Amino acid sequence: MGFGHGAGTLSGGHGSVNACWREFSKRHTLPVGVGFTQGSDSRRGKEAGVNELRYGRGELGDRDVAARLEWRVTNGIGGFAAGALSGELSHRRHGMLFAALASSDSPMLLLAKLAATIETGGASHALDTSAWTSGAIDPTGYRHLESARLEDGVPVWTWAIGGTRLDQRVWMERGENTTYVQYRLRSAPGVTRLRLSVLVNHRAAHETLADGGWTARVEPATGGLRIEAFDGATPLWLLAPGAEIHPRHDWYRGFRLNAEGHDPGRGCEDHLLAAEIVATLEPGGDLTVVASTRRDAGGANAGPLGLISALSRRHAHERGLLDAWRRAQAAPARHAPEWVRTLVLQADAYLSETPLTGGRRSIGLVPGAGTTGDATLDHLAALPGLALATGRFELARETLDQYLDVLDDGLFRATGTEGTGGTADATLWYVQALRAYFEQTLDTAFLARAVPRLEAALESLTQGTS
Repeated sequence: MGFGHGAGTLSGGHGSVNACWREFSKRHTLPVGVGFTQGSDSRRGKEAGVNELRYGRGELGDRDVAARLEWRVTNGIGGFAAGALSGELSHRRHGMLFAALASSDSPMLLLAKLAATIETGGASHALDTSAWTSGAIDPTGYRHLESARLEDGVPVWTWAIGGTRLDQRVWMERGENTTYVQYRLRSAPGVTRLRLSVLVNHRAAHETLADGGWTARVEPATGGLRIEAFDGATPLWLLAPGAEIHPRHDWYRGFRLNAEGHDPGRGCEDHLLAAEIVATLEPGGDLTVVASTRRDAGGANAGPLGLISALSRRHAHERGLLDAWRRAQAAPARHAPEWVRTLVLQADAYLSETPLTGGRRSIGLVPGAGTTGDATLDHLAALPGLALATGRFELARETLDQYLDVLDDGLFRATGTEGTGGTADATLWYVQALRAYFEQTLDTAFLARAVPRLEAALESLTQGTS
């Protein structure tokens, strides 16, 4: 298939586009796809079905299954929050706030988890689940999980204990290293107390902290706490309007990261209990905890209205993604099942943007999303699915333009995203991505700019790069 696609060909000093494509196709066999996985439960597609957007007690009551089912939310700049549906930290990339910092090439884990306990009906019930290097599973809050579902891209858990039902939602602020964790008491026999143990850390996403020993500075701040793991560490601002926040300083040692195997250097971790949050909730009431690298994060200081608008902003972003997809794929979108809509939203979670000078941005995959070790190849291979099938044509063009600017002697120079410069295969994937972009947009102006550079690059590859 050529670049023409109903729009004729472009001719010039470097020959026609179709001729260039035909000559390239004769010399090289292009790969047909690269797989990207979501979560670590290989049985989901076979047993639960790809269109299953809700899990119930059948899956969540089995800890082995619930610990493999994963959730993830992102902030669009490389930061994320992720974990197992059971509540366990079973992977080194599990935590409530991985912040994308200018001082680090890898997102930094600042908030590991909020371990919840609910006091209702005169009894205390732990909602958290943790695995330990001793082999113990304690507590076992997964037993109280009634459901876990996606609500417009936001993961929602519901715990049920007798007549008490508590929801938890987790989302991130777009463009900020800010995580929101909202608890809403749907029903209860009466007033209920919620206790949250705040476990923090300060290490890169690809590392583990198996021998924590630093002494953190935990200081009161308006509406919450400022937590600095050690001198020079990026502070974590912890805000919980309407709740009591009590500083703590106790190391919890020996968390077992089951997905990391039995390597003692990777399979266990320590976290610091830095605070305890206590809130009294009435049926219909809620508590939102804000964890951020910004003191003024998300309008938390503005009270309940500021926190409501935070979730509204997240939903507005997701509506924009769905609108772009419906415009680009009008006919299929009218009859698409619910799981396709979910995939459109999840595609955005794999992309990150880094601000550059002059108002520009660098676009790449979120750290850890690739599978080949070549970040450029992974990004270009995924681009048709992440940006074109979802109707984000301007993003696709900006991405292709970004890589075109660093195409040198047949290869891509390092762009500042994860990994180093691209391999020869990455250049071939660029041709595939450009073809897919042109077929969707018929953007002849960009094609005229890109083809001469590609012809020179392909020539360099056939002759051998220097």
